[in-house]
Amino acid sequence: MTRRRGGAYNRDVLPTRQGPGSRLAGVALALAIRFGWKPSRVRLGFVLAALLGCGAGLAAYLFCWIAFPKEGAPVRRSRILLGGLAALLLLAAEAGVLLSLRGADLVPRPSVPVPAPPGSPLPFVTVMKLVPGGQAEGLGIRPGDHIVRYGGETVTSVAALKEMIRKAEEAGRPVPLDVERNQIDVQGLRRTGIPLTVKPGLIGVVLREGAVIPGEVEEAP
Repeated sequence: MTRRRGGAYNRDVLPTRQGPGSRLAGVALALAIRFGWKPSRVRLGFVLAALLGCGAGLAAYLFCWIAFPKEGAPVRRSRILLGGLAALLLLAAEAGVLLSLRGADLVPRPSVPVPAPPGSPLPFVTVMKLVPGGQAEGLGIRPGDHIVRYGGETVTSVAALKEMIRKAEEAGRPVPLDVERNQIDVQGLRRTGIPLTVKPGLIGVVLREGAVIPGEVEEAP
């Protein structure tokens, strides 16, 4: 590094990495001499930038290491470009590691079928969505509920339920309907039975037999 008269450093060139008295690559000492700082504070700044800046301090140190010339060596543009490229590559690698660690929960996980209600027969019948204006809306039935019994008879399929509804229409009397709802609380997965009474005719639901994948069931309003 050249000097002007009076001992001031020439600020038209990059800081020079010193030999004696330097640690590691001599970057902190070079910056300290150029700007009149204490080397210990410069080193502390790099450490804090590396810890709090998601590795930015390491990239900055790498750039300075490559771009700053050694004492007595000329400043080369190629080394500045190489230092910038190396710093960018290091930042990209650090960003990839952070995304893989912090973004693990954002990765879609395989869907798991909703288990049958405890004690229910298989296949079981699940409410997929409600028909606007149907009985189910007024009864509080929700998508994801299971139709277990209709008129005291166990519901094992959609076809069986349709036959039960047809017979109830012929009788013309209100029919007891047993619905079960899976709920998760601090005690884990548990079943809640909901006894209802419906009028003869369609309940106002879209049903499916067997396991249902989360996301397929229309969320309750």
